Amino acid sequence: MRYTDQRMRRLALSLLLCLAVGCSAPPIKERKQADAAIAAAKAANAETYAPDDLKSAEQSLSRYDGAVAQRDFQQALNLALAARDEAYDATKKAGDRRTALKTQFDQLVLETQGLVGQANARLAPSKATAVPASRSATTRLRQAIRTTTTAMQEASARAAEGDLIAAVKRLSAAPDEMRREIAAFDGPGRKGRGARSSGKIAASATPPAQTVRTN
Repeated sequence: MRYTDQRMRRLALSLLLCLAVGCSAPPIKERKQADAAIAAAKAANAETYAPDDLKSAEQSLSRYDGAVAQRDFQQALNLALAARDEAYDATKKAGDRRTALKTQFDQLVLETQGLVGQANARLAPSKATAVPASRSATTRLRQAIRTTTTAMQEASARAAEGDLIAAVKRLSAAPDEMRREIAAFDGPGRKGRGARSSGKIAASATPPAQTVRTN
């Protein structure tokens, strides 16, 4: 419905423009507006965050040239307006998606850092428990800390480069992996004070990150 309404508005606008100035020449002004809108969309990283909308705008603009070649200036005007509006949509959607991904990434970082802190606390010599963890569980937890720390570093590098999609993908599995290793380290028989208190932190430190589509 929204797309139909936009199309009808563009058609009405193009008819009014033709009535006002006539459609006896290519709509150069509207073509320039479309060019500028597409350039702005690309500057807003629409190629990454709103590729379908940007592609639609570019396709409309490419059809404009064919309409001008056939001297169908009414159709050329329709296409120029469509390309401009689609590029506007691409810019907005790119900004909205980037904001959502940034929020998700920040939540993932906070959540993962909290879990790494819990894991390190369990490995601290002062955390004596009634039933010591097995050597293999300790080794796995240490490895999980190293792997997760590397994932955070790599994800942060992707975010700094402006690729939040890659950053979120790189870090999205880390919290669950850390929780599994912490649970394996604790084990059903390890009910020492350190494990119980850290478990409370795990339940309350940070809520799971809200997921944003990354493909």
